[in-house]
Amino acid sequence: MKRRLQWLWLLIPLSGCLLVFLMRRPPTVRRINTPDAALLSAISAARERLPEFDRQMQAHQPGYRFAIKGKFTSALGPEYLWVRADGVDGNFYNGRVDQTAISLPNLHKGDVVRIDRKDVVDWMIGNGADVQGGFTEKVLAK
Repeated sequence: MKRRLQWLWLLIPLSGCLLVFLMRRPPTVRRINTPDAALLSAISAARERLPEFDRQMQAHQPGYRFAIKGKFTSALGPEYLWVRADGVDGNFYNGRVDQTAISLPNLHKGDVVRIDRKDVVDWMIGNGADVQGGFTEKVLAK
């Protein structure tokens, strides 16, 4: 009986760890060789409305978070990652990578980066209740 209790105490923490591991969802990664018309239209809309993003970011609204999806180049081709935007410096956005790169082994979540304005394909502004932008995300979610 005592031996069974020892195993039970070992299995309870292990089953909890397994449950947490199984419930953790990996980031959604999609390989898109040729973007379709809807995705190209979403990227165009995001770029056209980028001045709106800039204005709201410069207004420093408390409680709002700002993110851009930027193009990073790897040996396998472009990879698009979300970056928490901290500021704008001319034609560049400064921020921290907010997801794990797949084809860029030296780029990690939390790394400080500068994204050229021409490499931005999407943006989002949110405060928990209201989210603006996310143009490509809406298309990819379909």
